[in-house]
Amino acid sequence: MNKRIELKKNCMVLFIINVCVLISLLLFKIYFSKVGYLPILVNSFLVINIILLIVGIIFNVILFKNPNLYDEKKSLIIMCTIFFTYVLFNTVGMVIINKPFSSSYKKIANELSSYCDKYVCDKFENINEGSTRDFVINKTYLDYNGIQNDIEIHTKYDVNGVFFVEATVYSQNEMFSWDDIKQQVQLYYDNFDVTIDESLIKEAFDKRFNGSVKKDKISYRVSEIYEDGELIKLKTVISLNLKRE
Repeated sequence: MNKRIELKKNCMVLFIINVCVLISLLLFKIYFSKVGYLPILVNSFLVINIILLIVGIIFNVILFKNPNLYDEKKSLIIMCTIFFTYVLFNTVGMVIINKPFSSSYKKIANELSSYCDKYVCDKFENINEGSTRDFVINKTYLDYNGIQNDIEIHTKYDVNGVFFVEATVYSQNEMFSWDDIKQQVQLYYDNFDVTIDESLIKEAFDKRFNGSVKKDKISYRVSEIYEDGELIKLKTVISLNLKRE
């Protein structure tokens, strides 16, 4: 004759808590990643949450097989307290621990915004790329023929500061001028105490079918842009690598 198992309230409550932990740990991971919290911190919290879930499942199995093992009222209080602590840990705790990192990102972003103001850019946006950020600015300029061209500059940084700057300058084929290109971006590179070498832009133009030209931490690359088989523009890319060795 089969023995009828009576599920006590603490066993059912723990099951519900485990389901809530399972759903919430996934939601916390998605949300924290989306708002740009430090990936190593987000993943550490995820691992801790998974361990807590495994422990909860083990106790759920124990309570299922031994319903009278623990006092029902006391175990309910302990379960609710642990779940409340879990929620606080993943909300208030995450915010407090991540705050120094957020402050570093914000400080650098504000500084880059001031660079944009000085450079008189048309627009900018800050893109979250996990542990790094990409500060992208766009600007237009007029060449010697009065034709409007585009400039796009990517400034990548982490909590330690800026580590990569790349300016892309578009120009009309017949109006390509290495001196003009230097003038268009030099003001921005001044923020990093870097001087653009127009002779290397010219060299990169001459070698545009053979890759880039590099000197110290700066590389220069010129390429052609075609549309329907017709050369319409030249693209000059100037990259500054500030990665710490």
